[in-house]
Amino acid sequence: MAENSLYSNKRIAKNTFILYLRMFIVLGVNLFTSRLVLQGLGVSDYGIYNVVGGVVVLFSFISNTMGAASLRFFSYELGLKESGNLNEIYNIMRSLYLVFAVIVVILAETIGLWFVNNVLEIPDDRMVAANWVYQFSILGFIIGIVRIPYIAIINAFERMTVYAYTMIFDVAVQLFIAYAILYYMHDKLILYGFLRMIIAAIMCLFYMFYVNRYIIAVHFHFVWNSKKSKEIASYCGLSMFGASSTLVSNQGASFLINVYGSLAANASMGIANNVSAAVNRFVGSFQSAFNPQIVKLYASREFANLYALLNRTSRFSFFLLLVIMVPLAMNLPIVLDLWLVEVPEYTCTFCYYLFAFFLLDAAQAPFWMVILATGDIKKYEIIVSILIFLNVPISWFALFLGAPIETVLFIRVLMNFSTCIARMIIVKQQIHFPIKSHLVELLRMSIVAILILSLCFFARNLDISIQNEFVQLIIETIVFIAISISIVFSIGLKGRERTVISQLIYNKIRPK
Repeated sequence: MAENSLYSNKRIAKNTFILYLRMFIVLGVNLFTSRLVLQGLGVSDYGIYNVVGGVVVLFSFISNTMGAASLRFFSYELGLKESGNLNEIYNIMRSLYLVFAVIVVILAETIGLWFVNNVLEIPDDRMVAANWVYQFSILGFIIGIVRIPYIAIINAFERMTVYAYTMIFDVAVQLFIAYAILYYMHDKLILYGFLRMIIAAIMCLFYMFYVNRYIIAVHFHFVWNSKKSKEIASYCGLSMFGASSTLVSNQGASFLINVYGSLAANASMGIANNVSAAVNRFVGSFQSAFNPQIVKLYASREFANLYALLNRTSRFSFFLLLVIMVPLAMNLPIVLDLWLVEVPEYTCTFCYYLFAFFLLDAAQAPFWMVILATGDIKKYEIIVSILIFLNVPISWFALFLGAPIETVLFIRVLMNFSTCIARMIIVKQQIHFPIKSHLVELLRMSIVAILILSLCFFARNLDISIQNEFVQLIIETIVFIAISISIVFSIGLKGRERTVISQLIYNKIRPK
């Protein structure tokens, strides 16, 4: 058992490193690509693409839920080992997604098409181009639905290297597309929509080829198991209910800031969401390396290893996000000044609140992972969805009484803390998780965070005058990251974890 646990630790560490590296590359290229696309299309066509494509993106939270459901069921069957039936689940998923794709096409080509042509404000001379983009967006979305089970299978088998490389290839091609539309002399908007759809198709074909060629455990043929299909459909439906509550809460907060705040507050919220979402993607990548292991351990009823992995995932998620957030938070005014021509009034304050929100989210991530792994999610989705939705009425009441606009973000953090407690209680009920062990982990996280912040503030206040703002940013970022990594490695990690990570780093840098 110990040997298997060590193997899992090494595998998770390797997958984490790969996904973490991928996110740095993807984020950097995406930021540059966005700038090129805006330059190539122009403000008007760029706005049309986002508005028209946004009609289809309304379905994206559904596809994300379906992807998470696929990963859960595939990982669960793998955890059952000989008694599992991965191929049956795979084929049921394929059939369900094809049905869903047909429904989306019908809705998109009727209600959606009417909405684009009769409701959206699009200039008459760009209506033809907008319709072409809309059709390309529909095709791209359908292709995305088709490839969900393939990506989920790759993740369930923990082939993170393949997934990471394909994502890097994807952003590299997006960069090529951005340059292509810069020099294209005809309708750039239509070309952009067409090329995005073609790349989605190529990526889908690659995933299909890889699964069919290298993951021989699954092969497609029509299967229909009514009982299993209902179980999967019910699971997806409950997950969508939870996802929709988050969507309503986020949009509701933006609406309240729009009504009770100023245009500056609204712009600040948009910038803060972009900054915090970019940072949070790093942890999302890391957590995807743990998710299959959590589901497999639950399926095989290896609860001792599962408890240890839950605590370790919580701690690692928190530390990885902390290492990124501390340098950013300490230098946030400088970063915003360098990035934006004019920084709206509330931007820094909103960012700090969202950093706290995502740190809490990172620490509690393994709890929702294991709850989803159990399949018994009705109670969880109802309770957590209600707590998340309560953000809106509580924030409205506070603003109605005259509270400052940043209260909306404070309440959001407070309610996220309540969901953290709710998740711990539900996990204790479902798998008899020892909460005391996690409280010890939370204490370790708190001590590490306080030490890092204290030392970084001390380093920041040293009397070292640097005239160039950009040079100051680089030097301080390096110092803050070094401080953070040193404390996390020496105090945040346990002895065996330090050994595994040290060995992994040594294997990467040693001469061949």
